[in-house]
Amino acid sequence: MNREERNLRGELAQAEDAAKGRLPWRERVYGKLKVSVATMDKIIIAVVVLLGIVLLLGVITGNR
Repeated sequence: MNREERNLRGELAQAEDAAKGRLPWRERVYGKLKVSVATMDKIIIAVVVLLGIVLLLGVITGNR
């Protein structure tokens, strides 16, 4: 699935949610922050990756 298809799917989902009168889940979770949704997604992904690295390092060095 290319970027245009994803964007179209996202726009269709947003239009469907707007018709139902509710916000997309990302807007409900952190929509009041003065940060764009894309930036917040990147921050969340970075935190998850760092957490995975820390857990992996803990497993590797835990036997020493």
